[in-house]
Amino acid sequence: MSSSACASVSHANPLFYVVNTLRYGFLGTSDVAPWISCKVLAFDSDTHLVSMLVRLAPGGEYPPHTHAGLEELHLLEGELWIDERKLYPGDYNRAEPGTGDKRVWSETGCTCVLITSTKDVLT
Repeated sequence: MSSSACASVSHANPLFYVVNTLRYGFLGTSDVAPWISCKVLAFDSDTHLVSMLVRLAPGGEYPPHTHAGLEELHLLEGELWIDERKLYPGDYNRAEPGTGDKRVWSETGCTCVLITSTKDVLT
């Protein structure tokens, strides 16, 4: 299997995003996706919660996913679309366990604080 094929397969695994986020937090580097960068602020292995500073480049998207636990997002700068809802700096979004986001993207690029479960499932 070619290295690009391996990368494609690993990007389909939700754990890939968590591992690379943690890798970025410890090593300062991540290859989650070219348009996503993450800095881990806190991680609790007992509750599977991770707090991150996330930057999405202009035109960047996050894959569709289902929330395994409570997700809280506070948008610091830029604009972010979560399905049909457009968020602006200062906006807060709360997603309950079992709910999902079909499309998360930013036309302008954005920075947010995200508290979420490491058990989320990409759909």
